[in-house]
Formats: sequence, C-alpha cells, structure tokens
Amino acid sequence: MPDVRLVRGLFTANSMNCLVEAIGIGLPGNGTIPAVYSERIRLAKHAGMRVMDLLEQGSRLGRS
Repeated sequence: MPDVRLVRGLFTANSMNCLVEAIGIGLPGNGTIPAVYSERIRLAKHAGMRVMDLLEQGSRLGRS
C-alpha cells in the first residue's frame, strides 16, 4: 500500500503547486510541503494573512 507521503508522479495539482511557488505567486513551501504535515496548516494561515496584507495595500488581480 502506498504511503500518504509518497507521490509517484507530478500530476496536475502537484505540478501547479510547484509552478505557483517557482514563479513567486505562492509562499515558499507551497509546492513541497506534504498535505499530511501540520506545517501545511501554518502555510495556509500565512497565505491568508498575506492575501489580507495585499488587499490592505490596494493590490488587485486582473484588469482594472
């Protein structure tokens, strides 16, 4: 039986996570922290805090 920490391939979700981290849209660790690690919850909290910081600064995605 496969271990939950083992990824046997780069499928769409893993590829997108790594890409998002590599181009600087995601926080460091976004593409490499396994889902079952508690560090993943801390990353989610930091991502939410970063989004709120960007909104307070007036940053917006997309066209104006």
